[in-house]
Amino acid sequence: MYLIDMNNYKYTRCGIIPLLILIGCFTISLYFLIFHDGLSNNQDDWGNFGAYIGGIASIFNVIIFTWLTISIQKAGDEERKNDREHSKLLLITHIRKEEIINLERVLNDVLQITDLYLPTFYKFQNARSYLLNYAQSHNTLFPILNDKYVQQIIIEASDQLEIMRVEAMKSLGYDANGIKITDEITPISNTFTDASKEFQRLKIVLISRLEGYIVNQINC
Repeated sequence: MYLIDMNNYKYTRCGIIPLLILIGCFTISLYFLIFHDGLSNNQDDWGNFGAYIGGIASIFNVIIFTWLTISIQKAGDEERKNDREHSKLLLITHIRKEEIINLERVLNDVLQITDLYLPTFYKFQNARSYLLNYAQSHNTLFPILNDKYVQQIIIEASDQLEIMRVEAMKSLGYDANGIKITDEITPISNTFTDASKEFQRLKIVLISRLEGYIVNQINC
């Protein structure tokens, strides 16, 4: 990264150099027009002319120095601002990735359940609560959670979790409220299997959307 914005420097330089040349030509012409009618053979006149040019050159130096100082200061401020924004983006990106990992871990946990028993049912309920709370508490970190399509994915995923919970309880003889209604244990229903597959699909779509949002923010 250049200390001075080379594009702005280029255009500013193209404007200020001709201006300085024009002012220099004007001041020299003005000197000869007022004090002499043509070139002088007097050494003192040339000495006075040299002093005159030296004074003009000093003014030009002050102008150029001031311009360079301002340009460098602006470039430095812009560079520091860009560095702060870059550091902020890196930190936010790290936090977002960690939160996605946490979400995916909770959602994968219910997909890895193989043995159904009463305490297992709470995993479905907890995962559903976590997902719905995640959508509300992380919408600042992930503004994409405010998108209607993403919200619909979350609602459908939570519905599938509820279906999985109810069907799992039925297989062990419990109703949806956890009340024992029979001692008969039945195999997991196709409804549970279908809900599990649909939940997995929705989970992949949701995670993909969140990860895509991170990539878009980095490339902006």
